[in-house]
Amino acid sequence: MASWWPQEVFAADNTTRRYDVEVPIERSSWVALRVRGPAHPAAFDGLAWAHTSPVYVKVGGREIASPQDAAYFVDWIEQMIKSVGARDRFAQAEDRRQVEALFRGAQKKFRRMADAD
Repeated sequence: MASWWPQEVFAADNTTRRYDVEVPIERSSWVALRVRGPAHPAAFDGLAWAHTSPVYVKVGGREIASPQDAAYFVDWIEQMIKSVGARDRFAQAEDRRQVEALFRGAQKKFRRMADAD
């Protein structure tokens, strides 16, 4: 999957800037804006930066889904269920069953997404 990173440099003295860009979207996905600035003493790692929350876009009414990513999470959740079982740190057996049921519900959703294409 190719990433699309428009580059534009703004003067350091600008505090606000409008940035209009057309982003071709062929399938349901999300977009966000990330900006970087010069080093600043209040920034944790030196460089000033910001990232917006995602904007979700549905194309043709289809949900955002990646079969490859979904398949990964089906397997990952299985490992989590095994880890929960091995650690068994619940006050009551019912608590463990509830957690495992939540995992299985998520796994079922990801399995449907993995099998969608």
